Amino acid sequence: MLNRDKIMKGFIPDIFDHKTALYVGASGRRQAFAHELKEHGYSIDCLEIWPKNFVYLNKYFSKLFDGIVLGDVKNCDTLIHGTYDIAVWWQGPEHIAKEDLAETLDKLLNLVSKFVVISCPWGIWPQGAFGGNPYEEHKASLYPEDFKKLGWEVRPVGEEDGRHSCIIAWKRRSK
Repeated sequence: MLNRDKIMKGFIPDIFDHKTALYVGASGRRQAFAHELKEHGYSIDCLEIWPKNFVYLNKYFSKLFDGIVLGDVKNCDTLIHGTYDIAVWWQGPEHIAKEDLAETLDKLLNLVSKFVVISCPWGIWPQGAFGGNPYEEHKASLYPEDFKKLGWEVRPVGEEDGRHSCIIAWKRRSK
């Protein structure tokens, strides 16, 4: 099990120095890294695409998330009004087509004043719909180069195509 607190602090020393976060994609079984943010005093809003997760999160995770918005991250520019210090898209970029990645990441960057941090599997990790959720399907196999070419800082963890390996990437908002 990853010690996300320690890893993230090592990569982004000021990760816990801010107050507001947009968290993209959560379910009843996964809100990874949202708990760490909350423990460090963040106010967190969640953007969730699947209506069943949206209902579940509103019912059982209202103490973790201050607000929950139903919608697709690819449309975050029209769904989210206002800005956050940071945005976190943890184990999510692999769920959209690779050709939508750059535009979606740019839209997230436009919603923050500090930075966006993402995590995704490193390489090939097939997954279909899970628990009836069609949005759980992996549509892209992503590699560090996919983010580096977009100007993101990247740290792979584990081994390419390895079980429990991941890419952690972040980009600071240009001033």
